[in-house]
Amino acid sequence: RLMLPRDLGKLMQALDARAGEKALVLAGPYAAAVLARMGLTVTAQETEAAVFEVTGAALAEEGVATVVAPLGQPQGEGYDLIVSEAAVPVRPESWIAALRPGGRLAVVERSGPVGKAVLYVRGREGVSRRELFDCAPPVLAELIPAPAFAL
Repeated sequence: RLMLPRDLGKLMQALDARAGEKALVLAGPYAAAVLARMGLTVTAQETEAAVFEVTGAALAEEGVATVVAPLGQPQGEGYDLIVSEAAVPVRPESWIAALRPGGRLAVVERSGPVGKAVLYVRGREGVSRRELFDCAPPVLAELIPAPAFAL
């Protein structure tokens, strides 16, 4: 599933992507192609190889590198920006760790029917968070924590 173009466009504006930057796109083949067209060095990561069976040729044509690996474990580090077309239930710390200082993460955090698109910026001493807008893309099932019982 793809994020609504309107919502993806707003996420891209918030990222302020610039030609020459290094980007990781998680669960977002369309976003990967758009960023590559903008002149970024892009890696697209998916859990299922079947996604690249459908999108791989188009991504390769745009110069996008593809990786099949669990989305909770970003491949590589030192990214200027990371974006996902799918929502996450909570901020994946591994995604923040893959950013270089000054790097930006645009993602939708969603635990109910509607989520919040947020922009994170990794600084030398910590991470800042800014809410952008409401939207409701599907949540990445593999990042949903297993139900637990607590007293």
